[in-house]
Parts: sequence; C-alpha cells; structure tokens
Amino acid sequence: MIPSDNFYRLLKEFEGCKLKAYLDSAGIPTIGIGTIRYPDGTAVKMGDTCTEEQAKAWAKYDAERKALKLNQLISGITQNQFDALLLLMYNIGSTGLADSTVLRRIKHGGDVRAAWMMWNKARVKGKLQVVDGLTNRRKKELELFFS
Repeated sequence: MIPSDNFYRLLKEFEGCKLKAYLDSAGIPTIGIGTIRYPDGTAVKMGDTCTEEQAKAWAKYDAERKALKLNQLISGITQNQFDALLLLMYNIGSTGLADSTVLRRIKHGGDVRAAWMMWNKARVKGKLQVVDGLTNRRKKELELFFS
C-alpha cells in the first residue's frame, strides 16, 4: 500500500508546515512538515530554512520510505488503517512502531486504543510528559484507524 491523499492532508494538519527550523515539543530541530532528517541523512539544525515545495518533497520522501517498512510489518489492513499506522510511524519512528504494543495488539488481539494512546508523551527537558498535542493527534489517528 502507499500513503493516500488523506494521509498527506492529516500529516500537514498534525505537523503544520514551517519554513524555518524550530524545536518540536521534544526539543528536536524540525522543519517543513515534520522533517528531522533530510533525504541525505543530515539532521535538521536550527537556522535552516526551506521552501514549501522542499517541505512537501521531504515529507513525501519520508512517507514513502516509511510506507515500505510498514508494508513489511503488516498486511491485510484497510487504507484507513494503513494511513493511521503510517501517521503514527511518521511520529514515533519505524523502530518505535515495529517494537510497539500497538502493532502486537493489531496482529494478535487486545486493546488497540489503550496501546495507541500510550504514545502521547515526549521527553521535555529530559522528563517523559504527556503532551496535549500528541494526545489530540493520537485520538484523530485512532478515529481514522477505526473508520
């Protein structure tokens, strides 16, 4: 499967599109539509800038790479489930999703919602804290997953 237009719409809603590097809620330099590493592997650094076209291209590159990994992790799901999982993966990383209780519960049964909502925290000044923006994002991802 590949990311749908709905995926990209929600990704931009969640991440926004910032043309100057900023620190995300976990203090990670980020640019564009949630990019933390450029396609060449270089980390985003404060002071970096981009165009809207670059932001879209980087997001597409990241999403397509993650989609390949997601297709290796799970099959037999709907497009909405794929997009929701890809949105989660975009935010928590490929390894985060691969090793997650979310994926285990989808594959083997259990409370998917509870597992999904565990991913509403970020390290803020070294301490794991609930982030309202992540809580809202997880709820919208779950709505998509179960629609």
